[in-house]
Amino acid sequence: MQNWLDTWDGPVTFSCHELDVKAGGDLGVAYGYLRLAGKKRGATEPADFWLRGTLTLERVQSRWRIVHEHHSVPFHMDGSLRPAFDLKPEA
Repeated sequence: MQNWLDTWDGPVTFSCHELDVKAGGDLGVAYGYLRLAGKKRGATEPADFWLRGTLTLERVQSRWRIVHEHHSVPFHMDGSLRPAFDLKPEA
């Protein structure tokens, strides 16, 4: 994680929006939209984009632990497979 943070110039903000959490028995899932903003080293413009995040959790000895984490950026489905950093969730 520190190696990744070192590629940014200054602080990186990572905020969660429209979080939904479901749990049953000893398994749970949390998912929602994430907003990442900051300035990459060497970049001329700051980054500010939305992505989707999902966490899978397992209860072990009365404590919840993250057992899987996934983040994804949507992509343009025009054949280019370009990341769609311009998309934002509906208000």
